[in-house]
Amino acid sequence: MPLLIAGLLLAGFSPKLIYLAYAGVALYALCAIFQVITLPVEFDASRRALRSVEGMGLLEGEEYQSAKKVLNAAALTYVAALATTLAQLLRFIMLVNNRKR
Repeated sequence: MPLLIAGLLLAGFSPKLIYLAYAGVALYALCAIFQVITLPVEFDASRRALRSVEGMGLLEGEEYQSAKKVLNAAALTYVAALATTLAQLLRFIMLVNNRKR
Protein backbone atom coordinates (compact mmCIF):
# COMPACT_ATOMS: atom_id res chain seq x y z
CA MET A 1 0.00 0.00 0.00
CA PRO A 2 2.68 2.58 0.84
CA LEU A 3 4.35 2.00 -2.53
CA LEU A 4 1.02 2.42 -4.32
CA ILE A 5 0.19 5.64 -2.47
CA ALA A 6 3.69 7.04 -2.97
CA GLY A 7 3.53 6.26 -6.67
CA LEU A 8 0.18 8.00 -7.04
CA LEU A 9 1.31 11.06 -5.13
CA LEU A 10 4.70 11.36 -6.79
CA ALA A 11 3.33 10.79 -10.31
CA GLY A 12 2.18 14.42 -10.21
CA PHE A 13 5.82 15.50 -10.11
CA SER A 14 7.17 13.03 -12.65
CA PRO A 15 5.02 10.80 -14.86
CA LYS A 16 7.66 8.09 -14.73
CA LEU A 17 6.99 7.61 -11.02
CA ILE A 18 3.60 6.06 -11.81
CA TYR A 19 5.57 2.82 -12.08
CA LEU A 20 5.89 2.88 -8.28
CA ALA A 21 2.11 2.65 -8.15
CA TYR A 22 2.18 -0.27 -10.60
CA ALA A 23 4.72 -1.99 -8.37
CA GLY A 24 2.38 -1.45 -5.41
CA VAL A 25 -0.50 -2.99 -7.36
CA ALA A 26 1.69 -5.96 -8.31
CA LEU A 27 2.66 -6.55 -4.67
CA TYR A 28 -0.99 -6.30 -3.63
CA ALA A 29 -1.81 -8.87 -6.32
CA LEU A 30 0.76 -11.18 -4.72
CA CYS A 31 -1.17 -10.88 -1.47
CA ALA A 32 -4.33 -11.96 -3.31
CA ILE A 33 -2.50 -14.94 -4.82
CA PHE A 34 -1.28 -15.92 -1.36
CA GLN A 35 -4.87 -15.82 -0.09
CA VAL A 36 -6.02 -18.05 -2.96
CA ILE A 37 -3.29 -20.55 -2.12
CA THR A 38 -4.25 -20.45 1.57
CA LEU A 39 -7.97 -21.14 1.01
CA PRO A 40 -7.73 -24.94 0.66
CA VAL A 41 -5.52 -25.09 3.74
CA GLU A 42 -8.13 -23.28 5.81
CA PHE A 43 -10.99 -25.48 4.61
CA ASP A 44 -8.89 -28.56 5.34
CA ALA A 45 -8.13 -27.26 8.84
CA SER A 46 -11.85 -26.94 9.58
CA ARG A 47 -12.48 -30.42 8.18
CA ARG A 48 -9.67 -31.92 10.30
CA ALA A 49 -10.94 -30.16 13.41
CA LEU A 50 -14.38 -31.65 12.87
CA ARG A 51 -12.90 -35.12 12.45
CA SER A 52 -10.90 -34.70 15.66
CA VAL A 53 -13.92 -33.53 17.62
CA GLU A 54 -15.96 -36.42 16.28
CA GLY A 55 -13.17 -38.96 16.80
CA MET A 56 -12.61 -37.97 20.41
CA GLY A 57 -16.32 -37.93 21.10
CA LEU A 58 -16.17 -34.42 22.51
CA LEU A 59 -19.48 -33.33 20.99
CA GLU A 60 -22.60 -35.21 20.05
CA GLY A 61 -25.85 -34.49 18.27
CA GLU A 62 -26.87 -30.86 18.19
CA GLU A 63 -23.56 -29.67 19.65
CA TYR A 64 -21.67 -31.37 16.83
CA GLN A 65 -23.93 -29.78 14.21
CA SER A 66 -23.41 -26.37 15.81
CA ALA A 67 -19.65 -26.86 15.87
CA LYS A 68 -19.79 -27.86 12.21
CA LYS A 69 -21.64 -24.64 11.34
CA VAL A 70 -19.14 -22.53 13.28
CA LEU A 71 -16.11 -24.19 11.68
CA ASN A 72 -17.62 -23.78 8.22
CA ALA A 73 -18.31 -20.12 8.96
CA ALA A 74 -14.72 -19.72 10.14
CA ALA A 75 -13.44 -21.12 6.85
CA LEU A 76 -15.79 -18.86 4.89
CA THR A 77 -14.27 -15.78 6.51
CA TYR A 78 -11.20 -16.48 4.35
CA VAL A 79 -13.42 -16.49 1.26
CA ALA A 80 -14.84 -13.12 2.32
CA ALA A 81 -11.34 -11.76 2.89
CA LEU A 82 -10.29 -12.93 -0.58
CA ALA A 83 -13.35 -11.29 -2.15
CA THR A 84 -12.51 -8.04 -0.36
CA THR A 85 -8.89 -8.21 -1.49
CA LEU A 86 -9.90 -8.84 -5.10
CA ALA A 87 -12.36 -5.94 -5.06
CA GLN A 88 -9.70 -3.67 -3.57
CA LEU A 89 -7.18 -4.86 -6.17
CA LEU A 90 -9.60 -4.02 -8.96
CA ARG A 91 -10.13 -0.60 -7.39
CA PHE A 92 -6.37 0.01 -7.25
CA ILE A 93 -5.93 -1.04 -10.88
CA MET A 94 -8.68 1.33 -11.98
CA LEU A 95 -7.22 4.11 -9.83
CA VAL A 96 -3.72 3.74 -11.27
CA ASN A 97 -4.96 3.44 -14.84
CA ASN A 98 -7.18 6.49 -14.40
CA ARG A 99 -4.26 8.46 -12.98
CA LYS A 100 -2.15 7.52 -15.98
CA ARG A 101 -4.37 9.56 -18.32
